[in-house]
Amino acid sequence: MPRYYHVTPFDNLKSILAEGLKPQIGERSSLGGELEPAIYLFESLKAVEHAMMNWLGECYGEDEQVSLLAIDFLESKQANPDVEFEIVISEAIPLSLISILSFDLDAEPEIMALANERIVCGY
Repeated sequence: MPRYYHVTPFDNLKSILAEGLKPQIGERSSLGGELEPAIYLFESLKAVEHAMMNWLGECYGEDEQVSLLAIDFLESKQANPDVEFEIVISEAIPLSLISILSFDLDAEPEIMALANERIVCGY
């Protein structure tokens, strides 16, 4: 079963756990000039780690708690032509496909260790 990953501020978890993930033009998408609502996913934990150590990590404030979600089995996906490790989804993702891998990525000693551990479905 394919698994994808989504990074989001901890403050978003309450609405995600109530409604799943919904395509939006969020703060970073708006700053990037995105015109279509979408959900952005990573294809691997290695890609999450790379993004968090570089451009994505710089998007969050030092004190902002950032969570990591796993998304299992998406039938339709569209690769972002600008970034090879990113998947763009234009449809809602139901809660039944979402697991929380980390409530706070800054507290994780190694992102790659989350691959098969600490999966929490909902609260």
